[in-house]
Amino acid sequence: MKKILFFLFACLFMLAVPVMAQSGSETQPGNLVVQYFTSLSALAGAVLIVTQFVLKFVKTKFDQYLSWLVAIVLSAAGWLLHLGIFSGLEWYWILIYGFSSGLVANGLFDVNIINAILNYLLPKAKNKK
Repeated sequence: MKKILFFLFACLFMLAVPVMAQSGSETQPGNLVVQYFTSLSALAGAVLIVTQFVLKFVKTKFDQYLSWLVAIVLSAAGWLLHLGIFSGLEWYWILIYGFSSGLVANGLFDVNIINAILNYLLPKAKNKK
């Protein structure tokens, strides 16, 4: 019972942390999930949370591949709903941001390196429109 209560408290805490970092004028009720799609580092944090939640129920030795799959699924959801960094982008950015956030979540790359690469590629993609 203690483990279940601790898990519920941890989930509640993870949802409240992004709200605490905002100023009062920008906070909109009901947008807790949207805040995980504002940047690559926030998306990588969401990938970690969701992957660890899935690993509680699925026993596998391919944790990194599961993390990349979760990252691509979250990116697809963000693109379909036009959330944060995915608003106004083409469909192939699902794969780019998904794979990038998976690399960051797995600790293989630093967020600053991935952001520099994406900032180099993103202006070219927006100018084509």
